[in-house]
Amino acid sequence: MLVVSYRGGEKRVKVKEALPYMQLGCLLCSDYTGVFSDISAGMTETMPGYTVLVSRTEQAEDVLRKAREEGYLELSKAPPSVVEEVEMKARAKIMRATRYASELL
Repeated sequence: MLVVSYRGGEKRVKVKEALPYMQLGCLLCSDYTGVFSDISAGMTETMPGYTVLVSRTEQAEDVLRKAREEGYLELSKAPPSVVEEVEMKARAKIMRATRYASELL
């Protein structure tokens, strides 16, 4: 469900209804978590209101550690349910992108 908030309230749109308006690149992209980035950020349904950070390098860990030490971030390790959700959604994104790409042929 896509939720669009505006001054007068909010509008809820099913993702299926929004698909025709999405950029083709978004539909074909299989990279849910930005696998080539040192740090990626996103949200999760398991922990609404929090940002999930995925760090992939020691340099990224250092940046996050310093940001925490200087008071810019509060960090905690994600529970297994969040890790499982992200992994599941990453796999689903690969499958959707593959399906959309095959429909273009």
